[in-house]
Amino acid sequence: MVGYVYTFDEFSQLLDDHSKVLISALGNQKTYQVFSDKNGRFEFENLPAGTYELHFEKQGFGILKQFGIQHLGGEPTVLGMLFGHDSNGSAFFIYELSTTEITLLNIENHNIYCNCSFSKQAPENLGIQLYFSMVDNFDIQSAQFVIPSERLQKDSAGYVAQESFSLPYKQGDKVYYRACPAPLYGSAIGMFNHRFIFGIDSYFDYGIHQVVYPALGKVSAQYSFIVGK
Repeated sequence: MVGYVYTFDEFSQLLDDHSKVLISALGNQKTYQVFSDKNGRFEFENLPAGTYELHFEKQGFGILKQFGIQHLGGEPTVLGMLFGHDSNGSAFFIYELSTTEITLLNIENHNIYCNCSFSKQAPENLGIQLYFSMVDNFDIQSAQFVIPSERLQKDSAGYVAQESFSLPYKQGDKVYYRACPAPLYGSAIGMFNHRFIFGIDSYFDYGIHQVVYPALGKVSAQYSFIVGK
């Protein structure tokens, strides 16, 4: 079984070295493990045929999981990559755990304003994940509406963006919201001429029945607004 895993910093910048990612294949009542090389390539040699659960782990990064990976044996199982120069493919993406903290968040007149505290140089673009509810003091696991990845741009006052989503609330509703720093999920790496590698960077957890984004930062304080005002 052969595949690729690419590593990114917390601001979704591609790193130069993708080595030392531990890939575990769980199946057949055993666990098989290999490490990625500098280019992100990994290979399980002589892996028995079966259905596997893959885990991608590296210290300081969010853990990515993938389920139901079938390996038929005999022929190599190539995970997502297409090697034609004019073809697109997919690989696995993991991101550094975020150390950024949101210190102020405001949604008003279809604009998003955000200030943050950084432990490293502030980026030009910032990703956040937004959570909404009509319940005061809500927990993000019980959020009624989630925006997985919103891109904000740096300006003199902090980070700003126009809303790129529609909320399922009516005029006069009081809506509470929180956010956390998040990689800009759904990104792609440009390769060769017109070829792109799209990243598998999240997974569905059947235990909690939710999509898991592995590298989210600290959840912000709660804020609120009145729809239509």
